[in-house]
Amino acid sequence: MSPGPLTGQLRRWRHATGVFAAAGILGLASLAGAVETKQWFTSGREAFLAATLESLSVSSEGIVRVAPALEPVSGIEVAYVWSLLSDPSGSVWAGTGNSGEIFRIDGLAALRIHDPVALQVESMAIDPKGGVLVGTAPDGTILSVGKDGVAETRVDLPSQHVWGFGIDTAGRLLLATGEPARLYRVDQRGEATLIFEADADHFTALVLDGDVIYLGDDRKGLIWRIDENGQARILYDAAEVEVRALSIGADGSIYAAVNRDIAETLGATSGTAAASGGGTSTVVGTGTRREGSTTAVGPAVYRIRPDGAVESLWTCPDATIQAMIEGPDGSLLIGTGGLAGGIYRLEPTTRDWSLLSRPKAPQVLALARVGDTLYLATGAPGRVYRAGLTGSPVGKLLSIVHDARQVSDWGVVRWDHEKAPGGQLTVRTRTGNTAVPDDTWSPWSAPLSDATGSPIASPAARFVQWEAILARGAALSGVTLTWAEKNLPPTITRVTVSAAGAALQRGGDSGGPQPVVQALPGNVRAEFSVTTQGSRREANDEEASWARRYRTIRWEAADPNDDVLRYRLDYRARGESEWRLLEAKLTDPIYVLDTTRLPDGEWGVRVSALDAPDNSPGEELDALRESEFFLVDNAPPVIEALTVTSRGDSISVDARFRDSAGPLKEAEFSLDGSDWRRMLPLDRVWDERSEEVRVTLARPVTEGGDLLIRAYDGNGNKGVGRQPLPAAAGNR
Repeated sequence: MSPGPLTGQLRRWRHATGVFAAAGILGLASLAGAVETKQWFTSGREAFLAATLESLSVSSEGIVRVAPALEPVSGIEVAYVWSLLSDPSGSVWAGTGNSGEIFRIDGLAALRIHDPVALQVESMAIDPKGGVLVGTAPDGTILSVGKDGVAETRVDLPSQHVWGFGIDTAGRLLLATGEPARLYRVDQRGEATLIFEADADHFTALVLDGDVIYLGDDRKGLIWRIDENGQARILYDAAEVEVRALSIGADGSIYAAVNRDIAETLGATSGTAAASGGGTSTVVGTGTRREGSTTAVGPAVYRIRPDGAVESLWTCPDATIQAMIEGPDGSLLIGTGGLAGGIYRLEPTTRDWSLLSRPKAPQVLALARVGDTLYLATGAPGRVYRAGLTGSPVGKLLSIVHDARQVSDWGVVRWDHEKAPGGQLTVRTRTGNTAVPDDTWSPWSAPLSDATGSPIASPAARFVQWEAILARGAALSGVTLTWAEKNLPPTITRVTVSAAGAALQRGGDSGGPQPVVQALPGNVRAEFSVTTQGSRREANDEEASWARRYRTIRWEAADPNDDVLRYRLDYRARGESEWRLLEAKLTDPIYVLDTTRLPDGEWGVRVSALDAPDNSPGEELDALRESEFFLVDNAPPVIEALTVTSRGDSISVDARFRDSAGPLKEAEFSLDGSDWRRMLPLDRVWDERSEEVRVTLARPVTEGGDLLIRAYDGNGNKGVGRQPLPAAAGNR
């Protein structure tokens, strides 16, 4: 509820320490903060990921290090690059869609090897007979393509998609397909045999360990194990829906990258799986969904140890996992999709992970590795990039733009870092007064190298941005930048003085903020509290006449630095040039003036707001604002002439009233104790400091008695007169 205008309770307690309780507006903002040294501290994974990273990685522990720089491969401009494959010669093959073209990449140049063979090239593998095997969609054809671009059909399958290849120890080809989810074996003569199918739409992942086959599906999050004898069992039933990629570690662990699909309702799985020739392959184990520590329920990577125990290694911060391969050091390299695709490195032993890079595409669809060089393929648009896994020579981190709210002075920038030999780290800054850096900003400062505190040389401004430059071997964990706002003067937007005789309120505090207390002369105390229009009533009794001497001065002040303010009040009469002190060191923007301290006349007040409490000597600033002149009128009107003349059966009353300060408001009379009746001046308008009245009245029946008359000025002051009634002419 917004506070209403100044109303109040005026009650003069008739004891030694008269108490004055006036309820007014208390509209004080919280005065927290001031011109003081402040700091921005940037640390942690989320804070660093909010910055702009160039050839830098951010680990799960919030450590920034130099990462691979992405170099675009020229010659590929398609909608999607679905698959990548490195061959023994060091070339990389790329299968695309929606054009179905096949490219061979050497270094940073791509050559189109084969014209479109289908809409999509979804998977590839090395052909034991030479060349590259290509799985296409939506016709499910397997092609063998040589480096010269000559292609021949190896086998046509009744499935629409080929998602994975494998070669067993006998050199036979294994194919994981979709629509339907089936596993085929192709012998040396090119004849395909269905050896396993499951209640799913797609087998989306395939990996071999010798002749043991591991499969992952897209509907129930199942990971199947099919041994050398063709016996299939569910190795793990993940809480997620899709098993996107499988990899085998050096110790025999199975790593599974999985994705969730909240539209699917998952249930426990058991039973049998259909096999080739209409028979069945016995399921010797049933998977049960493990809840608790082993379920990530999101894009995640699981490890299934050789003893069957399952661990959740990592939950992906992006929307999906699209690809996963093994890195040269045994880590897992993972490609993701979402608002922005990413490349992550996951260390299975420690579970540490880091974001290596984000290409300018929403999806990283495929990965391939040639030694310490990584190739990655994207979708929408379809491009291929190369990155050296040993890291770039230099990486840069551009911070967000920091807003100091006001033009500020800068202190130092310091940072926490570790460095290997040669791992240098420097920081530079720039400043400006626009939220987005532009040509009006200062140039970048010279590189700063003192991590314990390098003075910022950029000019004072509202906004600041810093950039960290890391050489290979440096590691950054936190940056602190100190600053202080320039002191700005306070503002006073309004000064008001309440009208004399303003409406007053009976009762105490309205239940709002605690009252503000002001000591007044003569052992009088003023208490201010918030009141509303609906709680007011006219105080028209004798107490109101006592209260009219008090006028409430109120002002609205603020400080752009949130400094604590102190106020001073001065006053002067109209026509004077010199201000005189009324009150100093006020803490609240409200004051009650006892006008009996001033002669009658027109007066003005001036409010000064000073921010000295929160600023050093010489740094404080103030603001001034004057009120409109207001009338002080505490003297009652004077009845200068009052005559009562007998005129037969009537009497004539003539009177002249005068007020020393302001216009008269009204006059009234009482004849011989009768009710009071109002009188009008000769010009019928009460608007001058001097007015005359003349009324003719019927003579009272009884002889004697008095005529009582009283006049009021605009401030409610009352002047009273008395005149005996003259005797009738026959009774003199």
